[in-house]
Amino acid sequence: MQGLRRFRAAQAAATAGLRVDTPGMLLKVGELARRTGLTVRTLHHYDSVGLLHPSARTERGYRLYSRDDVARLHGIQTLRRLGLSLAEVAKVLDAGEGGDGVTLPDILSRHMGVLDQEIVQAQALRERLRAMRSILAGGGQPEIDDWLASLSMMSTFERYFSAAELRLVLERWQRCQTEWPPLVRAVREAMAGGVPADSMAAQPLARRWMDLSARWMDGDLALLQRWGGMLREQPDVPLPNGMDRALLDYIDQAVGLRLAAWVKHIGVDGLQRLDKTLEPEWQALGERAQHLMAVGTPPQSAAARQLAHAWQALLDRVVRHDASLRAGLLSAHENEPLLQAGAAFTPEARRYVQQAAALDPDATSGQTMAPRPHQELHPMPTPSTNIVRQGQPSRSALGVASLRAVHQLLDDPLILPDPVALPLLGAAAEAALRADPYTLNDPMSRALRGALVARSRFVEDELARCVAAGVRQYVVLGAGLDTFAYRNPYQGDGLRVFEVDHPGTQRWKQQLLSEAGIAVPAALQFVPADLERDDLASALRQAGFRADQAACISWMGVTMYLTADAVLATLGTVANLAPGTCLCFDYSLTATLLNPIERAIGEVLGRQLAAIGEPWLSAFDPEQLQGRLLALGFSTAQSATPDELNARYFARRKDGLRAASAVRIMRATL
Repeated sequence: MQGLRRFRAAQAAATAGLRVDTPGMLLKVGELARRTGLTVRTLHHYDSVGLLHPSARTERGYRLYSRDDVARLHGIQTLRRLGLSLAEVAKVLDAGEGGDGVTLPDILSRHMGVLDQEIVQAQALRERLRAMRSILAGGGQPEIDDWLASLSMMSTFERYFSAAELRLVLERWQRCQTEWPPLVRAVREAMAGGVPADSMAAQPLARRWMDLSARWMDGDLALLQRWGGMLREQPDVPLPNGMDRALLDYIDQAVGLRLAAWVKHIGVDGLQRLDKTLEPEWQALGERAQHLMAVGTPPQSAAARQLAHAWQALLDRVVRHDASLRAGLLSAHENEPLLQAGAAFTPEARRYVQQAAALDPDATSGQTMAPRPHQELHPMPTPSTNIVRQGQPSRSALGVASLRAVHQLLDDPLILPDPVALPLLGAAAEAALRADPYTLNDPMSRALRGALVARSRFVEDELARCVAAGVRQYVVLGAGLDTFAYRNPYQGDGLRVFEVDHPGTQRWKQQLLSEAGIAVPAALQFVPADLERDDLASALRQAGFRADQAACISWMGVTMYLTADAVLATLGTVANLAPGTCLCFDYSLTATLLNPIERAIGEVLGRQLAAIGEPWLSAFDPEQLQGRLLALGFSTAQSATPDELNARYFARRKDGLRAASAVRIMRATL
């Protein structure tokens, strides 16, 4: 009420200028309108809605306004200037000491919130208009077809990018657009000249393309990948500067080889962390080195030592002062001829700089010797080193569960809503992830997370179709920390769930469930079995599974940890189940079917899994696997491609989450 009293005091002071100095002095409506700048019609409206009644009327009915009326009118106009509606103005002015609790500060706060929202909307509109201006850039008055095409493009872009992101992308394109035509011509000449995309001769073009793309996207690989995803999913998006799909496919293959070489040494996360916008500085430094060499400047000279200093400083900027990343970068350049092709520093120039640095202790401070390639650091274990078969819990299962939990915290919209994912990890792990979920949001983790939630959603969608068709048995082979049974929406339909896994992993899971206070549903049956050694049919039968009734079977994230013989033996067991049974499983592609980047990522992931005692042991060709399934007695067998999964689950996402392509999902029915 203090605020209201201060407001009314301000009213009284402000009305002094109207010189209604005595209580008995009255103003006619016309005089009041003239002296306040309002219209007579406005004053009549205020009267009709009960906002400002005149204190008196003449014998002929003309309105007469007193000093109090004028003070109220001043309050009305003041509040209207603040954006309040007439109804809100009435509430504020009518609120007395014993009023209804509606105060001026409350209403002002509400209007400030509205204004804040309008500011955000206005900023978004401004970003959109700036993006439209970039699309229409080129001078002249656009024709109606140009407007329509631009609006269509804008609509497509906004499925993948926020207005702010799109504005930055388009504005940065304007800054580097003159560099694209000569590069596109060079790529087209290489194609016309028969230069293979996977040859060393194509690598200088790949390096230039990577450099220009990185500067365009300010080094943001995720943004660049999202742009590429849009081009793949939206073939109608026009390509600039004489580009076409064939040219993009060609250069993508060459760039893929280069990226794969990097990933082999520094991983996907390291590649993301590199400052990829410094190529022009590397180019200038390389030319400086070539000049010193050409004029015979010895490595021990002051000029060469200055060059070494500049080289070390630029290298530190590229790796963002990360010693481990620096070592991996040096290893890559030392051991990968493909990266040396077209590099700003030739091998000779690099040796020259290293000689100069070796002669100058200041230049070598902080320098790390390049290690041998990673594949020599972590030899692949043999199948006998598998920790799960030694009775230990599956660490990969914990990793999968953690990524599924992070999906609940970071990704919007969710592909797989899972309220059990976080509690199952335990209180400490859940608290740690909630405090900082971004510890599992590096590029490799994001790629794995996309694959994991896509495969789980795929099989649960298939289960929904099976239940609708009357299936009442669901088998989860290699269940790990799968959570479906604890959020089963079909319990009322009589769906029974059988979780099959190694005894050691199952004991660990049951302990986690108990510690988290998660009840084991009556419809769930644990089935301990080692698929490499135990008879699956017998284990299921002992658990109450009906082999004469159709079932939906999920076998996700398991086959790659088994030998090919064990995989085929399990498929043979499933092939003997009842007609109507559906099997969904994923498998690793043979290396020859992967592109260079996928192959490099697979090698990195394989080494990591082998290092924790869970090596990948099998991989398959989709067509050959399909043939084996049909030969076993399955009536249908079809692999879901990454493009199909992305179109089904990840289309129009702005966060870049996508399904991985190194692992495929197979759906087979009896």
